[in-house]
Amino acid sequence: MRIAQVCAYANWSTEAFEVWKWCRSDRPSKEIAREMGSLFLVVFSRVNGVRGLEELKYASRTVGKTDVEVEVTTEATSKILQEARFTHYLGRCLDKERLQYFAPSKVLSKGTVVIQGDNVIIQYEEPKSHKLSDEDKKVLIIRKILGDDPLRVSSDILRASLGQDWNYLFDWKEQFHIRLKRSSKTNGAGTR
Repeated sequence: MRIAQVCAYANWSTEAFEVWKWCRSDRPSKEIAREMGSLFLVVFSRVNGVRGLEELKYASRTVGKTDVEVEVTTEATSKILQEARFTHYLGRCLDKERLQYFAPSKVLSKGTVVIQGDNVIIQYEEPKSHKLSDEDKKVLIIRKILGDDPLRVSSDILRASLGQDWNYLFDWKEQFHIRLKRSSKTNGAGTR
């Protein structure tokens, strides 16, 4: 079975929150986007419960499927599809108007998410420092020389320095929307 890497993220001017997961490659994009948007909201609300979902109104929110696909055995698929990863960064958006190309400077929190039916179990990991390998440096320098998008290369260099995955492109991506419950308090006489 072929599986693909998918991501849901929210960028603010100085923070980003990402959730990564694998899904079956043959699933429709609307179904993937709906599932990832929901998973993102659950993980974000649990990890950043103090701030709440209201903060997402001020973020650029995107779901996308990357160009990373692999073939896996059917036996391994169920375990892989029930896990996700999340990372909460400090840093800055290189495209400040659209809040895109997030360049992280520090990992605030990261971990693994295990999905068991309707239960979502979050396991935190200690962020570790990372040194770029010579091969990583060479790939990033070559991309820069060949004229790859300089904002994307800068963002990837900072991600790599934090030990995070960086070399991916989106096959498709779209904004995801949030619905926040409105309280309907009236004073008994109705509203005018």
